[in-house]
Amino acid sequence: MAQVLAKGNTVSVAALKKADSDSKATEEKLGKVEAALEASREKVKKKVEELVKKDEELDTEKKKLVDLKADWKPTTKESKDISRLKTRAEMVDKIESLKLDCLEMAEADFKRAVEQLKHLNPDLKMDNIELSSKTVDG
Repeated sequence: MAQVLAKGNTVSVAALKKADSDSKATEEKLGKVEAALEASREKVKKKVEELVKKDEELDTEKKKLVDLKADWKPTTKESKDISRLKTRAEMVDKIESLKLDCLEMAEADFKRAVEQLKHLNPDLKMDNIELSSKTVDG
């Protein structure tokens, strides 16, 4: 405004006041916009930091997955049946199935042994003889 007056132009006082108030209003708006811009920058910076952290966590989990896959990879010593198991759940199911098979075989073997004893020793007392029985004195 001082430049306008220095050049010898005449300007009304009302126009100068209006221009001054417009200038102050614009400066206030500019300050608010700059504050909003700074706040947005901070938000973006935090989001980027969170994404970098998530990316690092993802890389860590990927490494764990690779290690787990390597642990589950069949070796040359394993049979083909074992190498077909792809998950822990499949392995647990297979183990449970084998436990039941072993129990059934043990019971069948015990029954065969009892039958052999009956044929070899017909006078032998066979009272309360079971798979889980203990032999005492003999």
